[in-house]
Amino acid sequence: VANFRDVADSSPGNHPIRCRNGKVLRRGMLFRSGHFAAATKEDLAVLQALQLRTYVDLREGRDFEGADAEVHHVLFPPSPSTTARGAPPAPVPAGGRRLWCPVTKDLRLRGSTADEKLNAVPESDRK
Repeated sequence: VANFRDVADSSPGNHPIRCRNGKVLRRGMLFRSGHFAAATKEDLAVLQALQLRTYVDLREGRDFEGADAEVHHVLFPPSPSTTARGAPPAPVPAGGRRLWCPVTKDLRLRGSTADEKLNAVPESDRK
């Protein structure tokens, strides 16, 4: 799968990623990737070997992955809420599940404040 990687290894300089509680994100717990629709049989075998339990799609739009992508039928079938009305929910293999979470839905840029329009924002407030 394109750009598949362990998030724990994704920090600049490969430094440990600290969590809010001060602990370190463990390797093999959280992964990210590019598009799953073109996953090969070899990709599916790697994903299956990792024993992933939950796949979360954070992008906006239900059709980005492609409804017929094999990874969705083999490892992560649709959740019951996305099955056709009256159809039985798809079986979930080994506890795997797929969630769609559009984190950018309705996200818009806010307008500039009066201070921003006047370029009067204190240096300490600029990021």
